[in-house]
Amino acid sequence: MTTRRARPSTPRRYCPGPPSIGTTSVPARPGRLRQVVRLFTGGLISATLALILTACFSAPPQIISLEPNRGSTSVAADAPVRVVFDRPVTRSSLVGRFTVTATFGGQNVSPAIPGCDFTTVFAASANAPCWIHWLDPEPGFELMHPAAVFRAATQYHFTLAGGFSDAQGDRNGLDHHWDLATAAAPALAVATPGDRATDTAVDARLAVAFSAPMDASTTAAAITLTPSISGTRVVRNSVDHSRFVILPGQLLQPDVSYTISVSRKARGDDQQFIAAAAAVHFTTGFRMEAVHAVVLAGKQGENSTEVLLPALARGAPGEPIAAPVLLQAERCSIISGCGTLPFEAPLQTYSAASTAPDGTHVAVVVSDNLTSTSSLEVMDTVRGAVLADIPNGTLPSWSPDGTRVALAAGSAVDLFDVRSQSLSTVATASALRTAALWAGSTTLVLSAAAEAGTQSAVEFVDRALGARYELPGAPAASTAVAVSPAGSRIALATADGGVVVTPAPGAPGSAQRLTGHLQALGFAGEGALVAVSRTGETLQLVRISVVGADHTSVTLGIGTTDLQSVRVTQDGRRLVCLAVDTLGVQQAYVADADGTGEVAMTGFAVGGLEAQAIDLSI
Repeated sequence: MTTRRARPSTPRRYCPGPPSIGTTSVPARPGRLRQVVRLFTGGLISATLALILTACFSAPPQIISLEPNRGSTSVAADAPVRVVFDRPVTRSSLVGRFTVTATFGGQNVSPAIPGCDFTTVFAASANAPCWIHWLDPEPGFELMHPAAVFRAATQYHFTLAGGFSDAQGDRNGLDHHWDLATAAAPALAVATPGDRATDTAVDARLAVAFSAPMDASTTAAAITLTPSISGTRVVRNSVDHSRFVILPGQLLQPDVSYTISVSRKARGDDQQFIAAAAAVHFTTGFRMEAVHAVVLAGKQGENSTEVLLPALARGAPGEPIAAPVLLQAERCSIISGCGTLPFEAPLQTYSAASTAPDGTHVAVVVSDNLTSTSSLEVMDTVRGAVLADIPNGTLPSWSPDGTRVALAAGSAVDLFDVRSQSLSTVATASALRTAALWAGSTTLVLSAAAEAGTQSAVEFVDRALGARYELPGAPAASTAVAVSPAGSRIALATADGGVVVTPAPGAPGSAQRLTGHLQALGFAGEGALVAVSRTGETLQLVRISVVGADHTSVTLGIGTTDLQSVRVTQDGRRLVCLAVDTLGVQQAYVADADGTGEVAMTGFAVGGLEAQAIDLSI
């Protein structure tokens, strides 16, 4: 609606045209007679002018604008009601003349505006549920009622009774009437998952959407998940204010019936209460649906005390990513201390973690601070069960199909099969310098440390053929750092700070040394490598064409990025990294492979935890 602003005006005066005043021709007479004629003529003119001035009259003040307009529909519950005049009116003349009635379904309802006393609105303060706000310098007023909103889907009839006047005393004696209709109350429109859904993933995105934009605080407080999960947050979508996302603090439990409830305390953006309480019921299955990273988090000055499993994408634009806590270290609860550990010190910490591509399993290196020992725990994330606790296991690396995890155990490379829950050795006398890489589901690429009298080497272990051999053409003392998604190329870090990309055994092509001082991070497809380029003290994230060796800068724009932390997903489509946000807290981020679409995966607050490491299935 377009609001017309009143222009200051002066009272309008209407006067009939002056009557024609004739003069009588009087013959010139000497002396006293001429004086008498002059006096008579002057008196006649004065009387005529007095009659003309008495005939002039003033127009009364008029209403020139109403907001909402007469006949408006779907009016917001907290919409002010504005009345504008063509000139200033005497405020006291309006008191008691402004009234309202309401009908719903053809029946009168009372009070018309719950919580609003119309008999006192002109005297009420701005702290009252409703009051009159004068539109200085514009001639008019508006009814403000943020704490006493209109009824939903109701017809309102406003009246400004005649009798109000302007400063000159000109009085408008007509009654003015106008109607408006309010919008329907907001209601739950859609939920994810849908009501009565079954086999819902334990990492499912939970959200509810309403028929209208909703107030952030009251609606978030009105939404609950039952059975409750510690750390659960409800957040309004920053783009679509009708949508709210439920972020459980942990993964849902499998084979459990959950309910998302919305109470009557939820309000629309216009403070109208929701039409009715609502509930959505669903049952979880034994599966996961999203692709995840794994984040280690801890307080500054401490090793990591939490393991989180954030998704690599959000449910919809404008809402945060869920980052459920998978593991949380216990702390000493004895005031006098726990052995050598003081009160509230963590009993365990986490030094490395890797997630299977489908997120159903995670391998975590756990350090026991009481015994000064460590082990590799392999977890079923869906059921929350520990499948294996391997003493001294380190450097976990998952197979592309997520069924096996390779690890270093002393000078051996072992393989744990999550299906059979069996542990086997695939290579001996091969102390790893970095985590093993997978070139397909049956071939491991090992960067073996040098033994006495030998050089370090990059080796292939082909489990299907039962063969183990050095990678042909690999430079001396090089380290395998990345395998392309299809397993056709391997990036090797050389001892002099360079990178050589070589074809895997049996793949076409030849080894190619890339120019520059580079740290390879991962492949963004078969023909592109993501790396950190160093020029003097300057580091830059680049994307390199393996064939043409062309460099393209990749800019990660959120926060101050730790380029050394960048990892590339197994399919080469996304990057994850650590970066310090605008508040000085280190968070985990995910972006597309070209650096666009960056979004935070964690939302740690100032003074609490911060992201300390991030990884994927290597």
